[in-house]
Amino acid sequence: MAIKDDQTIRDHWRCFLACGLIILSPFQYGIDFGLIGGLQAMPGFLKVYGHEDPGSVIGWNISPVRQQLITSLMVLGAFMSSGTAGFAAIKLGRKTCLYLAIVGCFVSNIIMMTTTDINALYVGRLLNGLANGYFMVFSQLWLQESSPAKYRGLFLSVFQFSTSFGRVEEGRKALHWLRPDGPKVEVELEEIKDAIAREREMGSSVGVVDMFKNPIDRRRTFLSIFGVTTQAASGSMFVISYKAYFFTMARVPNPFAMSCVFSTVGLMALVANSLIIVRYGRRRVLLMSGLITCGILQLIIAVVYDQNPGTTQTGKVIIGLSTIYISSYNAMIAPYAWVSGGELPSQRLRSYTFGAASAVGFLAAWLVTFTAPYFINPESLNWGPRYGYIWFPSCMVTAIWVYFFLPEVKGRTLEEIDEMFEAKLGARKFRGYQCVRRVEVEKPDVKHEEL
Repeated sequence: MAIKDDQTIRDHWRCFLACGLIILSPFQYGIDFGLIGGLQAMPGFLKVYGHEDPGSVIGWNISPVRQQLITSLMVLGAFMSSGTAGFAAIKLGRKTCLYLAIVGCFVSNIIMMTTTDINALYVGRLLNGLANGYFMVFSQLWLQESSPAKYRGLFLSVFQFSTSFGRVEEGRKALHWLRPDGPKVEVELEEIKDAIAREREMGSSVGVVDMFKNPIDRRRTFLSIFGVTTQAASGSMFVISYKAYFFTMARVPNPFAMSCVFSTVGLMALVANSLIIVRYGRRRVLLMSGLITCGILQLIIAVVYDQNPGTTQTGKVIIGLSTIYISSYNAMIAPYAWVSGGELPSQRLRSYTFGAASAVGFLAAWLVTFTAPYFINPESLNWGPRYGYIWFPSCMVTAIWVYFFLPEVKGRTLEEIDEMFEAKLGARKFRGYQCVRRVEVEKPDVKHEEL
């Protein structure tokens, strides 16, 4: 049961304006993956950082070690910086960390654009990853803490920015600016203060150890970590990072052009998802459906290539199925993995837990991007699309985990989520649970509806 909210986007225009700016932060992370994957299949790039290879489809290739480092150092940097997010959030704050990410992004891109030395490129990739880690973590933390509950699917989550640092008056001012209905601000503020007070009763200090001390916090920490990691478990990092190179080695016609089409279709899926996520964005249903779909597609691609490798017909099948794959991933896995990772942590430990979840997610992504060249590069195992044999069981196991362990919290405020975890509900009981704390403080004329 969820509280009905009939306020529109127009009512929340200030919040949408602020969140719309912050949403641009992860753009650097996404475009980096798209560009670096495409560059590794372009002769101009390979002439500088690769070597001639008469046996290759395009006459040039790159060593697996260089391929690993160019792609995975960025992810490794993101893992390192996101791992420090909890400490940095307490000491510096969200905005300061975003400013640091912007500076790091500028410096890293200048290095990468002006060098032809492989070692300098490595440094630029690592620095770029450090910046991207802060971009990904702190932009989402800000969105989780600033968006109204109704639009959590659109802006990831809900919580009030200033009060997360204990500054009640500044939090009140921020809420009055972000929310359209002034009287409800005080009710919302009291809810947040009460929720924080309840959680502080469980422990007087906040640190990394606190994520695992209390059984409730421990459960929420593991759920957040595994929720974010579902992205890597789907095999997406391999497809996104090496799509152009993967298409080239599979002898797909016009691999770079096909990778652009691939990315465009994925973008369209994200846009379409943003239009329906508020009304239909059930986390459990969509994550399970996406994982099963992506796993089956990876298996079909592997079988088709295994039976008939290197032909034009096989190349067309790979393009078609890969396009469906990225659409399914972007529509049903990527947004809901981050949403789950962000809305399930305890409010008191949010920056630590989400930072840890992001770090583990980046570590899993690094593991995929670091090992993938050994499987797909002709100079190593030369599996090519057969790599999908590994990701089919990975997707199935992850879908089973989602069914048994991931709670459904669509439409809930973070205070309601706190109440449900404190009640120690099973994952499949969250959806129909009637929260009582918020009902007690709401006005008598508030309507309720079952979603």
